[in-house]
Amino acid sequence: MSNRHSCMNVSGRRLIAVAAVIGFSIIPGSFAGIAAAASPPVPIVVYDPTGSQCNCAPVQPAAPGFTATTVSQVGMLGNWNNTDVWSVGQIAPSSSIDLAQYLSFSVTPSAATKFETLTYSKQSYGQGPHDAAVRTSLNGFATNVATVSGLNPGGLDQITFNISNLPITSSQVEFRIYFFNATGQDWANLVSTNRGGTGLILTGEVSAPAANSPSPSGWSQVLNQPTGP
Repeated sequence: MSNRHSCMNVSGRRLIAVAAVIGFSIIPGSFAGIAAAASPPVPIVVYDPTGSQCNCAPVQPAAPGFTATTVSQVGMLGNWNNTDVWSVGQIAPSSSIDLAQYLSFSVTPSAATKFETLTYSKQSYGQGPHDAAVRTSLNGFATNVATVSGLNPGGLDQITFNISNLPITSSQVEFRIYFFNATGQDWANLVSTNRGGTGLILTGEVSAPAANSPSPSGWSQVLNQPTGP
């Protein structure tokens, strides 16, 4: 897939209509004084960059009470546009993590939430990053929550970050994704379902109300969840 020069924003990115959407900013918290049950892990936020991306439009809320920001790029070296792929980069050559170069999004949950995974469908073109990491605002981005290594510098990767060690939270949380250890200036493009990827998906377990709550069922059914590549 070729990159055509243009603005590097997330325009036509389609947020999959799921009962739970991507969350990006969150603060630790939990229900007080009630017995809460957690739902099975579900998509909380989903970004699926279909179409031609040129304008970073706000993400529409998908999970009841949840809000999420758009995904933004900080410190990248180039501006490009693509179709059914969000051009992420360029990633600078490095041998270690560059804390000034990352993707960012925030999620604010409506109930106590335990995050489980963050998945990312990535494509690079020959000199791409070999490593990636996730940090969050829960500890001021001080340490990696999850890392992966051995990424394909010239091909496709379906990356799964295990973030289940994060504390339960009910406040806004910012997530940052870092790509690094590239041998040259290259990309870590986000691949949509139209190109066989799954985009970017944040999953988690959300506390359901207590039995005497008006909404005991918690979350509604997840719809149109993307399948694997």
